Amino acid sequence: MTYLDGNGSGQKPNTIAWIANAWELVAAKASLVFGFRIAGVIFAFAFNVLIARRLGAQEAGLFFLGLNVITILALLFRLGLENSVLRFTASSLGENDLETLRQNHLVGIVLCASLALICGGGVYISSGIIAGKVLRVPELGQTLKILGIAIVPFSLTLFQAESFKGLGRVLIATLLQNVGATCLMVVLIIGLGLRISSVENLAWMYLAVLSTLLVVSLLLWGHPPSLVKWKTFHLRSRKLIAHGIPLMIIMLLAFVMSKASSFFLAHWGQPADVSLFEISQRCATVTSFFLMSVNTVVAPRFSSLFNRGKTAELEHLVQTSTSVILLASAPILILVVIFASRILSIFGPEFPAARTSLYILAAGQIVNSATGSVGVLLMMTGHGQEMKRLIIVFAAANIVLNFVLIQKWAINGAAAATATSVVLMNLSFVVLAYRKLGILTIPLRKKVRVA
Repeated sequence: MTYLDGNGSGQKPNTIAWIANAWELVAAKASLVFGFRIAGVIFAFAFNVLIARRLGAQEAGLFFLGLNVITILALLFRLGLENSVLRFTASSLGENDLETLRQNHLVGIVLCASLALICGGGVYISSGIIAGKVLRVPELGQTLKILGIAIVPFSLTLFQAESFKGLGRVLIATLLQNVGATCLMVVLIIGLGLRISSVENLAWMYLAVLSTLLVVSLLLWGHPPSLVKWKTFHLRSRKLIAHGIPLMIIMLLAFVMSKASSFFLAHWGQPADVSLFEISQRCATVTSFFLMSVNTVVAPRFSSLFNRGKTAELEHLVQTSTSVILLASAPILILVVIFASRILSIFGPEFPAARTSLYILAAGQIVNSATGSVGVLLMMTGHGQEMKRLIIVFAAANIVLNFVLIQKWAINGAAAATATSVVLMNLSFVVLAYRKLGILTIPLRKKVRVA
């Protein structure tokens, strides 16, 4: 047996050198993306604190619930177009086919805008029914009507962000997708002193911010649209939708996994319960930007190494990236657990009641960090279908667990349902990767066998 170190030699690497190599391979290349995502985390935390303290748990819960409603409906109505445009923009750019790039973008944005208008109009008209009959939170109705309008700039800004990723302009995409909205909201509230007098007032402010980001994204795009004949429009529409729907299903199921608890809490409890759970979940997942940033860097390398048949090198990179994620995330999550009550009290006097929920979710997040970029690995190696089947199973399990546990233990039951289903799903991905690829993503073995 020989050992593969970072330079491909047969020497056994010591721990310090191995960790240094891990940083060099993964984190250094993601430094700017890390910086933007860290800024996003800071502004998101500040925004959550502001709305929780100024509105209180009850009205903050209404806003969080409204956001969840429009997010899931917008995701459903986009049909995965943002994922399609990312793929085809990158492909056209690589082939230097700017005409096709412009046509795909125009077709995609017209489709996305049309679907967003239909979705937003539907939410605006039926906001009372959704709030009162479905969620049993009638006081959400007016807020949901305003947020229904926001579906249009929300969907289009996300579409533009993925388009910029296709061009390789990741920093602009991160600004639009992860930093811009919360940054502007914090500036408006603190910098300009705008008051949040009600949840409806906050919803109008959010609509204005999303509209601003959309205008900025269109001005920065820099690729004037090309005229498209109807036949070409029809063919490109079918292609974009056909590619987007499978990925949309995966994203929809992933969203259900993380947010189903909020809808069950709203149905059986009070908006304040939703607020307590959302804040504890956001504190527990504060380190998720490490995973997303590393994924941005390693995804193309996973694909390249797999296509060249370099399994040993691929396992080394997978375990390296997992180690970077775990080493960065674990200390922060441990601190979050130790100072849970103090952190939650920042949001207001009601929020330390979510301490146990935060413990459960943070423990689950540590396990998830230890599994690393396993989802990206499976997608990049052609195992998306098996992955989708597992997501369906665990999304169903998540709904069953929420149904049973929330009625017994309220927000703690919601935390247990979310953490259990997500942890089991990620561990099943680890088993799938090991069975299909012979690759262990959990860094239990630093030494990789080489034939």
